[in-house]
Order: sequence, then C-alpha cells, then structure tokens
Amino acid sequence: MRMVFHGELEQLGVELATMCGLAAETMERATRALLRCDLVLDERVISDDDVLDAARARCENHAFILLTLQAPVGARHAVGGDQHPGYGEDRTDG
Repeated sequence: MRMVFHGELEQLGVELATMCGLAAETMERATRALLRCDLVLDERVISDDDVLDAARARCENHAFILLTLQAPVGARHAVGGDQHPGYGEDRTDG
C-alpha cells in the first residue's frame, strides 16, 4: 500500500510541475501581449486559461484523494470537509 501511495505522490508531483510550467508559459505570453499591445496573443492567453484551470482542478482532486486515502477513518470527514460548491473559485462578493 505504501509503494502505491508513494507512486501516486510522485505522479502528483509530476502533475504539479506540469501545471507550474503551464502557468509560467501563460505568464510569459501575457507579459509579451501586454508589452507589445498584441490583442491576438492576449486573446490566446485568455482562452488558454481554461487549460490551466483544468490542470489545477486535476491536481487538487488528486491531492484530496491521496489525503483521504491516507487519513485515519475518523479524520476523513475533516480532510474533505472544506469542499463545497465554489471552493477555490475567485470571489468578488466582498
């Protein structure tokens, strides 16, 4: 069981590294679009944001699964207890 956990943890690390690479590329393109006043590149950055959001959601889900599987039975509610609709979304309601 521990070997499986460590393998999954390593996979999560790969997923996080990939997501960080996507974020770095997005920031680079956004900066270039801003400095060059490039509306086409700007639109690409905006449309590619969905890819970054999906990567974040996959990493978050994978992490919660790993935490839940490793938590003692009584603590499993606490691990996922913060989950509710809208968790992690940007909030503008003050």
